[in-house]
Amino acid sequence: MSVVGAGIGLVKGFFSGLFGVGGSFIAIPLMTRFGQVTQHQAHGTSLLAVLASGLVGSITLYTYGNGAETVDFPSAVVIGGSAAVTAPFGVVIAQRMSSVLLKRMFGYFILGVSPSLNVLSYYLGKHDGEVQKLSESMINNRSNIPLLALLGITTGMASGLLGIGGGMILLPCIALIGGYQQIAIGTSLVSMMFPAMTGTIVHHRARNIVWKMVPALLTGSAIGGYIGGKTVVHMDDVSQRALYFAIVILVGVRFLRAGRVNAVSK
Repeated sequence: MSVVGAGIGLVKGFFSGLFGVGGSFIAIPLMTRFGQVTQHQAHGTSLLAVLASGLVGSITLYTYGNGAETVDFPSAVVIGGSAAVTAPFGVVIAQRMSSVLLKRMFGYFILGVSPSLNVLSYYLGKHDGEVQKLSESMINNRSNIPLLALLGITTGMASGLLGIGGGMILLPCIALIGGYQQIAIGTSLVSMMFPAMTGTIVHHRARNIVWKMVPALLTGSAIGGYIGGKTVVHMDDVSQRALYFAIVILVGVRFLRAGRVNAVSK
């Protein structure tokens, strides 16, 4: 269990730091396949690991990516604070769903949000070649505050329901508002730790966290988050988006197929 958990955590953490997401989109299928845990347990345990990979990825990107110029902390607090409120409600809803339904929802969600990076790519195309630095916080524009709060509310619900950090929602939305992908990655990593905290507490009470896997998973996530966070500052946006899109499509299709097979077998 420890070796498997460390391996899953390493992969999860790497993609978390690389893409600015929680990494649950890759950790959950790995845990259900190799970790011998239920779908609900995978969601709960993965959400806990978001804390480690998100924290280390944020610190690494902050350290190697021009410091505060790559993370919009005030906006992250608005988004994360709103998400922290709704994440527990998502967990409660997930508890009332079957594993088959959760798998299908996870697959549809993955495939539904993946095209968002195409929109992001088009919008950010005009910034290619520019140095990505934060000039001012998004909340300096008062009209952005309700949008960021609504983004947090939506992300928190999805985080609790699907066991994700919410980066898949946060990354394209923050990038569209703020204008740069690396800033979006740093801000997303900080934001998603808030719902991960509150969602994890509720998952623990529901006994959805496989604690014997946690130490190895967190260790692997921390190491992977460091590697991913250090890699992203040296990776061009086109390659980053292409890799993300390919992995997301593969995982989404797998979960939809698994959900159908399980439904037929029952």
